[in-house]
Amino acid sequence: MPIKQVETTNVAGKDSKRDEILKAALDIFARDGFAKAKVGDIATAAGVGKGTIYLYASSKLNLFKSVVLAGIEPVVRDFEDIFSHSEWTPIELLERLLLRLYREVENPEREKFLRLMLTEGREIDEVRDFYKTHVVDRGQTIIELALRQGIESGCFRNINVEIASQLIISPIKARLLHRVVFGCVDESVEAVSRVHVELLQAGLLAPDSG
Repeated sequence: MPIKQVETTNVAGKDSKRDEILKAALDIFARDGFAKAKVGDIATAAGVGKGTIYLYASSKLNLFKSVVLAGIEPVVRDFEDIFSHSEWTPIELLERLLLRLYREVENPEREKFLRLMLTEGREIDEVRDFYKTHVVDRGQTIIELALRQGIESGCFRNINVEIASQLIISPIKARLLHRVVFGCVDESVEAVSRVHVELLQAGLLAPDSG
């Protein structure tokens, strides 16, 4: 099942200069915050002139959006690949999606974004709303798709998928927050994901599906 693509901003294409600019932008945004980050500092970190930045993004906000999209695109591609395996049962599909999300929690780039959202998300509505729409909400939507497939197949109970998807995603958000606040966690993502799915399986499976 294809995942809806996101409209990209001005930073597009695949080239080394683009990658360096996006990497530098993420580092500067994470270090200084969105409001205080300077395009000149991003250019210096990327090893390009300030004017070059504006060839790739028309504004600092568009540059931030491009950084977000560049980070989420590989995850979306992985989800598309997971959904393409029609031979998996609904619970197997959910298991693989959750494992992919838990592994993403270990990505240090996600910590940078979360720190940015925690410090400035309340103050800069457009930054917060873009991240919520293109990262948080998309993850939840993907889980909703998996739940609906399970319900339609008769494998899962007929539940409110919007509420259920929020509850399913919440432990993943909590693990990311724990990493940001307290550092590394002891349990492996595989172990946590497995227990998470076992708990969901007990609550999701329809009485006559087994």
